[in-house]
Amino acid sequence: MLKTYRVSVYEYPKDKHLIIFDCRAEDADHANEQAQDMYRESVLNNVIEIPESEYHVAPKMVETDLRVIATAMVEIEWNGGN
Repeated sequence: MLKTYRVSVYEYPKDKHLIIFDCRAEDADHANEQAQDMYRESVLNNVIEIPESEYHVAPKMVETDLRVIATAMVEIEWNGGN
C-alpha cells in the first residue's frame, strides 16, 4: 500500500531554497527516488510521511511546462495584459 510523503530537496547542490515534492510511495526511499527522478541533480534535505489531508499535487500540466507558459501568455494577451 502506498503512503503519502513530503520530500524536500535542493534542486542543485549550491541552492539555498528548498523545493517541496509530495508523492505517494512504498517507503521513504521510494519517495526519494521519485524526487530524484523529477529533479535529477537535486540534493536530499528531508523525507517525511504526511497525512493524506496534507498531500498536494499541482494540477495536471498539459504535456510540458512550455505549453503551460505559452497558454498563460496567450491568456494574458487575450485579457489585454490584465
